[in-house]
Amino acid sequence: MQANSIEGIASNILADRLKRLVESESLTREDTRPGQRARYSLTGPAIQLVPVFAQLGSWGLRHRPTSRALRVRAELLEQGGPALWQQFMDEKQTGCIGIGTSLGRDVPYRHSLARLRVQAMSLVGRFDTPGSLHDVPGGSPLFDRWHATIAALIAPSTPLSGPGAYVDPSERDLDVTATRAYTWTGFSRPLLMKHRDDRNAAFAEGEDRSTQIEYLEWHVDRDPSGAIVRVTFTTETPEYWKMLAEVDPDRLVALYRELVDPAVRPEDLFDADGTYDPMNRWNTTDGIVHFVMPINSMKDLLGVSQEAERTGAALDGYDALPYGRETGADARINIDLWSINRKGYAVATEDPPGPLIIDWDDSGWTDPDGHPVGDHWTVVRGQRGAALRVVYEVPPAAGYRVGDVRIGGRPIAYGGQLAEHVIMSAHGVIDQGAA
Repeated sequence: MQANSIEGIASNILADRLKRLVESESLTREDTRPGQRARYSLTGPAIQLVPVFAQLGSWGLRHRPTSRALRVRAELLEQGGPALWQQFMDEKQTGCIGIGTSLGRDVPYRHSLARLRVQAMSLVGRFDTPGSLHDVPGGSPLFDRWHATIAALIAPSTPLSGPGAYVDPSERDLDVTATRAYTWTGFSRPLLMKHRDDRNAAFAEGEDRSTQIEYLEWHVDRDPSGAIVRVTFTTETPEYWKMLAEVDPDRLVALYRELVDPAVRPEDLFDADGTYDPMNRWNTTDGIVHFVMPINSMKDLLGVSQEAERTGAALDGYDALPYGRETGADARINIDLWSINRKGYAVATEDPPGPLIIDWDDSGWTDPDGHPVGDHWTVVRGQRGAALRVVYEVPPAAGYRVGDVRIGGRPIAYGGQLAEHVIMSAHGVIDQGAA
């Protein structure tokens, strides 16, 4: 559950109700670090109330005014009936709830929550904010403005390659049968190509934010000796933060203080006429909140997603050559979308759209004694498997620093060494009917 939800409940009332539900053992609360929102989960007894929730939702559909977005899940639960409710409860009890995505392939929905989540997306008329994080109260104009911004970036239907098309899911109800994760790694592919025989040179140049062009940017903190103590990664696009600055500047300042430094002042983030400066010191030299590279934007991500293959009729990836884009992200997105379109399918962005950190591979990393390192990754915004902001930091009790960790026998001297092992993704939904 997220505070400041679209239902518009006051935060103090929501906090009190959540506290009482935890005390009554209806919910469990997951401890979080500063800057993270608390996460709550249903307990076993509360899971057994799913049929009650479904019936209340059905009653509300008939007797209470509501929006289309809030009706969707109630309608799906009503249509699924007791069989779906029982499946949902069984999955919650066992923890076997699938998210309906898999790396590099189309996945049918085997699980009730996955089906609810994506079928609802195919019907909801408003794009959610990045990571489904609600940084402002539900009644804020930010949500409608964000939807309008995203909707303006997607054409109703764009042929990419073959008979299929990329479509706008806010204008077209999709019969979603599968999802697709378009995946790549976070370090700059052009730098690896430029320094193909000298990886250290690639990583050194990769410390410059202007080279971080795979929809992943990072900031490195070092101790007085120069050793790395923390690497912070972000996938957050500038469009959202600029809009937040316009709608709720106080909330923007508060988030900067939570995420970067309590010393952040409003005048550090806004110029004399009140305009937000995305290149402020706390998002460049002294920290990181969101992307600064123009190529790492929602406009570019959705733009490349709608980029047609040069011939329009390629039978396979070979026919689509030569390919002009250099980044690993753009290549992955283009090639996967073209392949889906050649099957005659309609494809759209999953809601909410945007790049995510879905995983990382630290297998083989060792501490100074040669032992495998522990899990030193912390998701600060989003959740594991769908993270917007992640920090890699060794706890003091471990007795060593990030710079003492070895990857392939080499100590970590650059943030890019970690970025190369960060798995990025954008997500799409597929309608296997006619495009």
